[in-house]
Amino acid sequence: ITLSTVINGDASNPSKGKVVATGNTGYVGGIIGRLKGSYETIESSNYGSITANNVSETDSTGYIGGIIGHLSNTFEIGVNGSIINGSSGYIESEANFVGGIIGYANAAITSKGLISNVANIVGAHYVGGIIGYANSDITFQSNITNSGAIMVTGNRIGGIIGYANKTTTMVAATNSGV
Repeated sequence: ITLSTVINGDASNPSKGKVVATGNTGYVGGIIGRLKGSYETIESSNYGSITANNVSETDSTGYIGGIIGHLSNTFEIGVNGSIINGSSGYIESEANFVGGIIGYANAAITSKGLISNVANIVGAHYVGGIIGYANSDITFQSNITNSGAIMVTGNRIGGIIGYANKTTTMVAATNSGV
């Protein structure tokens, strides 16, 4: 999929809707809940709020992201690309695997463009300003920022990545969230 703001297809008019998920939903994202195919973005933005509670019948597993809840295939952002989870939104969940951009990444991510989260985030375990849990190789070559506050009830918290299980390379990554 190549995205340029999914909701309206107009980069000057990003997603601003509120996402509320309760019950056995599992995959919740500001733009995509679960992505199994390849993802190359030109410009994707979400300025809406996300609330996801009681997302699993058996445990606190949920995949909650400001843009993508669960990523299962390659993800690329080119030099002129950008992906932003914006200032007026927040992400609030009782679940694990919560990220400002991606909740759970189970595929390689390469970024040469801007990735930014400014939304405040509340989650249980594996909570990050950009990615909650990275189970794949991550390469951030420039312009990665989180300025949203992160609050957790458990552990595995990070300003950029809550937990990285594979090789991670970051150049010019900044966290100023409280």
